[in-house]
Amino acid sequence: DRHYYYKYLNGNTVTNVKVINDSYGTNKAIKCSDELYTLLKEGVKGYEDTNGLFNIFTGSITDYWSSIFNSVYDYDPIDSLDPYFDENQRLFLEELVKQIPNDKESVEAQLTFDDENKTVTFNKLDDSYDDAYRPYISVGGIAKGLATDQVKQLLVNNNCTLGSLFSGGSSISTLAKPVYQKVNKGLSISVLNPVTSTFFESKAAFKMKISEEFSFSTSGNYTANQSYSFKDNDGNVIYRHHILNPFTGESESYHRSVSLLSHSFSNCQLDIFSTAFMNLSKEEGFKLQKQLLEKYQGYDLEVFYLDQDADNNLTVYATSNVNDTLEGIDGVKIVYEN
Repeated sequence: DRHYYYKYLNGNTVTNVKVINDSYGTNKAIKCSDELYTLLKEGVKGYEDTNGLFNIFTGSITDYWSSIFNSVYDYDPIDSLDPYFDENQRLFLEELVKQIPNDKESVEAQLTFDDENKTVTFNKLDDSYDDAYRPYISVGGIAKGLATDQVKQLLVNNNCTLGSLFSGGSSISTLAKPVYQKVNKGLSISVLNPVTSTFFESKAAFKMKISEEFSFSTSGNYTANQSYSFKDNDGNVIYRHHILNPFTGESESYHRSVSLLSHSFSNCQLDIFSTAFMNLSKEEGFKLQKQLLEKYQGYDLEVFYLDQDADNNLTVYATSNVNDTLEGIDGVKIVYEN
């Protein structure tokens, strides 16, 4: 949690992301739990793996957009809030982005890790920076995946060998081969259809059955209370959502969702990657897929882009047929990419 403090029964403060954020620029080394220390190190590592499209230092722009989302859902007009329409909002966002570390050297210098003592120091990189626009750590794009991995490992260590973990639906993992494989050829999973689903009823865009131990992650631009859309001056649909491009401070409008399947990458890694893939065009995303597989020799990674055209038709661009089980639902088209 980066918003609230918590206390133990003895009165001591729990060290969480808020404690570390509040130590920014003080040169204090903050003692972390093993879990928090690992989380932050994996977050920094994710920057390099994704060419900077995953960045844990984007809390300032996350808060900026959260405020806008909240106002839009209070029925305030978009054109008085969104930086596309409001020059002051756009300039403020630009100032926030300027202080987000956006090269490998700066990202690695932002936090000082002491592996022996498990401490983290949140550094101010330039004394000329205005603290009103300072960076904040946000772990929303990684914490759930890492928690899923840790729960899985805990269960495996306690001899649990059959089972599945559903972390809000967007992160899915199995302890071993799915228990249903003998009868149903695997564990059936599906991805939401953002066009036909409603608040009262969720419908699937596509589904598949997976027969081996796996991890699965989906990132989408349709999260309730964290998204809206409008048309620009050229008639293109602009999607505003919680997955942000660290280099621009804005969300991208390429896809409705991206899902990643792997039998070797962890849920933590897939959560990082899916964030990056949402910030890339389809062609750029497939280049990143190849780059990751070249870096992590022997690993596998399948990509499923869900795209929507001007007539609200949905197409899945997939790198795998998942053992002949991938299926589009209610007219959703499947296109296989090499």
